Amino acid sequence: DFKGSSLQFCGMLGSPEHRKDALRYHHRVGYCVAHLGTQRHGADLILSGERINLISWNRNKVWRRSSGHLHPLHQIDYKEESGP
Repeated sequence: DFKGSSLQFCGMLGSPEHRKDALRYHHRVGYCVAHLGTQRHGADLILSGERINLISWNRNKVWRRSSGHLHPLHQIDYKEESGP
């Protein structure tokens, strides 16, 4: 059991707002979080207790060769950041 360590999501990598806070998720026992790899995220400090993470990366070769993935909206084109 632990306290703290919420998960913060920001903008998508490559967007000017990729460092801006967008959502904070508070963990619940029995739930998992899945997100796109280009979604910038990070965990806050654990205030007390211990937390164990199970992290899985998934790839899909068929999707990566598809016209949907190759569409410009799915390609990272880094823009100048809008601020710290």
